[in-house]
Amino acid sequence: MSAALVETNNFSWSIDWNIAGYKEEIVELALKDENGNAIDDVGNRWFIGQPIRVWYDYENIGIYGTAEADLAQSAEAKVPGEIKLRDQNGDGIITGDDRKIIGTDVPDYYGGLTTNFAYKNFDLSAFFYYRVGQTVYSNFHVGNNSLFFRYNNLNVDYWTIDNQDAQYPRPNQNQEFTRNNTTMGYFDGSYVKLRNVSLGYNFPEALTDKLGINGLRLYVSGQNLWFAAKYDTFDPEVDDPDTEDLPSLGSGTTPSTKLILFGLRAQF
Repeated sequence: MSAALVETNNFSWSIDWNIAGYKEEIVELALKDENGNAIDDVGNRWFIGQPIRVWYDYENIGIYGTAEADLAQSAEAKVPGEIKLRDQNGDGIITGDDRKIIGTDVPDYYGGLTTNFAYKNFDLSAFFYYRVGQTVYSNFHVGNNSLFFRYNNLNVDYWTIDNQDAQYPRPNQNQEFTRNNTTMGYFDGSYVKLRNVSLGYNFPEALTDKLGINGLRLYVSGQNLWFAAKYDTFDPEVDDPDTEDLPSLGSGTTPSTKLILFGLRAQF
């Protein structure tokens, strides 16, 4: 969609906006049940009716408090301060059957918005890109969040007797990794990013004629200067190539490069 919002002798403003989406799903798999019907391949995380790449894990619903000590013991053989998982089938015990599809890297929709301003000899152009609805897995929040005194740890709101509404489980010097720690790594990966922006000034003909040139333009441009996301640790658009097939953000991930360019262009 394009629109010229303002058009005068000295000022103009226009926008171009697009939005798109796609759907993918597995319709059949080689695995069959005793009746010959196709069934899910849990080992490969392939599920009929779902996208090809999904996260399949337990659902983290908080941290067990001291008032839930009996529940923690009976459901998961845990103690207060450990991660609490959702009992999906309601049988009172957390087993592999309580895992669910947490999310996918397929967005609900994505697109871009370009806006152009011009005032006399000045012009400004900006392109915003957005991607909404996908899940990202942050190995950064898992690998650096062992809550074990042997390693450095992220500065997080962890559970204590006096802080039972904390987002993260209790530290434990006898446990190198928190149980079910992968459940701490799933985040809404939606974001909007200022991918390109450019500001320029075209010198008047009176000056270019004196210089004996056809045109002279001074400009500054930038790439990846700003983004907004629920996952705000760093740019969720990037991916750690050392992880598995699903995109992941880890300590080895290189954030998107910010670029600022100044230039002077002459036309002869």
